Amino acid sequence: FTVGIGVHTPFGLVNQYKSDGQFKYLGIHNEIRETSYLTSLSWAINDTVAIGAGAAYATTHLKQVGKLNATFINNANGVPGTYADTLTEMDVDGHGWGWNSGILIKVNDRLTAGAFYRSLIRNQLEGDYSADNIDGPAMQAIFGGSTFQTDVTTDIKMPDSLVVGAKYQLND
Repeated sequence: FTVGIGVHTPFGLVNQYKSDGQFKYLGIHNEIRETSYLTSLSWAINDTVAIGAGAAYATTHLKQVGKLNATFINNANGVPGTYADTLTEMDVDGHGWGWNSGILIKVNDRLTAGAFYRSLIRNQLEGDYSADNIDGPAMQAIFGGSTFQTDVTTDIKMPDSLVVGAKYQLND
């Protein structure tokens, strides 16, 4: 039997757009990153095959900065005119649990192959959402003034993953 621990960052993405560009309403800055902490217990069934399984704990950070089209929202609510965009930010952190398993096969003296699977992890995230520079009567009525902040709770699913690999020893 063998006990193992590991840390890896299987998911991460950052994209950035110009604050006055065509994607400003989708997000000026979007960032997500996950760090997984793994434990496992493996058993060498014989000299050729070992199997293992364990728990996976993941932390996730999500940040989104974007804009709301205040002109569109005010006009759609019967307040004509041109209004400045509203800057918004959501910043949340959380964690979740899953499991992992793997197999390692010694094919011959030079070739070893293996596979590792980590389950889907449902993360519960908490943080805050804020909006600044809320412009126009309709927007200010919706948000209760020229600034807005509230607590946010959300869930995010980090997909499962499969890693397959092999090692070939060229010489001694």
